[in-house]
Amino acid sequence: MTKDQKIWLITGVSRGLGKALAQAVLDNGDIVIGTTRNGKADLNADANTLKLFELELTTRRRLNRQWKRLISYMGAWTRSLTMLDMAC
Repeated sequence: MTKDQKIWLITGVSRGLGKALAQAVLDNGDIVIGTTRNGKADLNADANTLKLFELELTTRRRLNRQWKRLISYMGAWTRSLTMLDMAC
């Protein structure tokens, strides 16, 4: 990671606008922390620029567990973060 790279947290990166935005961010050379319902997305990126997390919003218990895991991972980043919520 370079100091010029921005870090983006984007929800809903498996399809639609979320996927298009995530791919544009990746194509720009930035880093995406993305969420999907199943933790999978068909994006062109490597493990150094894309980290996917499952974030299912249907039950509070699952959401709490998954959110804690995501926050724990993001705690490793000491720079500012841009968040876009595209999940519908």
